[in-house]
Amino acid sequence: MLATDEKTDLFEARVKETAARFADPRLTRDEATLLIEALCDLNERLFPDKKPQSNVTFSDVLHAHRTLKTFLKKTPLQATAKLSRELQVPAYLKREDLNPTRTFKVRGALNAVHALSPEQRNRGVIAVSGGNHAQGVAFAAKQLGLHAVLCMPKRTPSNYVEACRELGALVMLVGDSLEEAEVFARQVAVSESLEYVHPFDDLNVVAGQGTVGLGLLEDLPQVKHIVLSIGGGGLCSGVATAVKALKPDVCIWGIETKGADSMSQSLRSGRVIDLPKANSKAVTLNVRKVSQRNFLVAAKYLETNGNGEQVTVVTDEEAGHAQAEVYAHEKFFVELAASCTWEGSKKLKEHFKADEPVALVFCGGNVPVEERSRLQSK
Repeated sequence: MLATDEKTDLFEARVKETAARFADPRLTRDEATLLIEALCDLNERLFPDKKPQSNVTFSDVLHAHRTLKTFLKKTPLQATAKLSRELQVPAYLKREDLNPTRTFKVRGALNAVHALSPEQRNRGVIAVSGGNHAQGVAFAAKQLGLHAVLCMPKRTPSNYVEACRELGALVMLVGDSLEEAEVFARQVAVSESLEYVHPFDDLNVVAGQGTVGLGLLEDLPQVKHIVLSIGGGGLCSGVATAVKALKPDVCIWGIETKGADSMSQSLRSGRVIDLPKANSKAVTLNVRKVSQRNFLVAAKYLETNGNGEQVTVVTDEEAGHAQAEVYAHEKFFVELAASCTWEGSKKLKEHFKADEPVALVFCGGNVPVEERSRLQSK
């Protein structure tokens, strides 16, 4: 029986060996997948009951990766000829919009709900969301047989509300903002003894989002640049934790939309900033205040662009133009929270070398019917 320190040393040594394999440009997709699966096996043997502590670790992401395989199919990595020509590099799209709820958010929600004890599951869960996290929690609750209550602002688009109700969740439309809905949800969580599942300031949620990074490494082991959008920072934090463990030379680029640029302003100020309001048309990025944990991970791992900023901010208009361009050339719909990475990658073009593959995380595709009609009419 190995002592805890011996287990940790063994795990870290194996991660280091695996990282050396990922540095080999000849590594194939099949080999990359087998290497990550081997790490998952070792992680399960050494730390079968490990729970996230103060920060998400690579081990936590590996646990999540194994957990989610039971519930989710692997999302594809799609080459994009249009963007490859514009950036003059091999460019790819990580299609998180092809998850069951059409967003990466289902990963974190499933991992968090799955991690609950039998007693906690029996009590049920509650969450606050403007749409995508709510659907993830509703999906997780249905898969695991839990009662779910979802508190959403009154202005939440009907497609999100209807999707959550179809999954069997109780939806409560409360207040005019996420902040007002959260105050109400916290009260209900206490009075009804429900487990509160935070959309981005939850270690199991962040670990679940990190599995996006492992999927990228399996499908594109030579990836050099990852471009992703930032709302509360959970996706950024999880992906960076996962990818940097095996490929520390990969560049992580963060994108926000103006009006939902809490991470950008926070990194510029050196502390977490609470925006007076978040009012971007990219509604799933509208977070007034990122979490302290995600802020610290972003500060550590995000690259700095040509303007000296760790986050590249695009306007709603630019994200909307990119959304139309994606539909015109790739023939599918994505949210502004995803299309902003398309526009952001163009602003980062100077940082990409010709032989360095770039992957954009297309985080979601829950586009309202009226918005789809507008895109189709262009």
